[in-house]
Amino acid sequence: MDTHYDPEVDALYVRFAPPGAYVESQEVAPGIVLDFDATGQVIAIEVLNVRAREAAHTTVPAPASPHERVSAPEPPVTAPERSLSDTQQQPGETEAAFHARMRAQGLRLLQIWVPDTTRPGFAEEARRSALAVNRSLHAAEDQAFIDSISEGLSEKE
Repeated sequence: MDTHYDPEVDALYVRFAPPGAYVESQEVAPGIVLDFDATGQVIAIEVLNVRAREAAHTTVPAPASPHERVSAPEPPVTAPERSLSDTQQQPGETEAAFHARMRAQGLRLLQIWVPDTTRPGFAEEARRSALAVNRSLHAAEDQAFIDSISEGLSEKE
């Protein structure tokens, strides 16, 4: 087991498997990311915003009077401007540091399942689905919507 705290990004990373076994990550709670190997086993846990979590569990002083409210200060939320290189993992950067850096830029980890276009039968199923959509009573409205959200995507700016 390997434990690493990166003070620069305020992230704690606990690894249960050797480096290189990582296949995918899933954020299971805000700032809590599990890393999985190819068999789906958890091989690491990443905890972000460690100092804020620690501060949240410290005692807040009691109000001087019953009518005074005391609350912990809210951490500032910032989303600095970024370039494409800012959103790519850098050589030598740990998964924990990369995830923390992305969150600091106002980004959130999102994983989705997409069709496997190399699977036998994919083309036939895609054609069948496209024909079914085309035969729909709402085909013209559906196409108008797709056209409206696609405007400007293929044009060079």
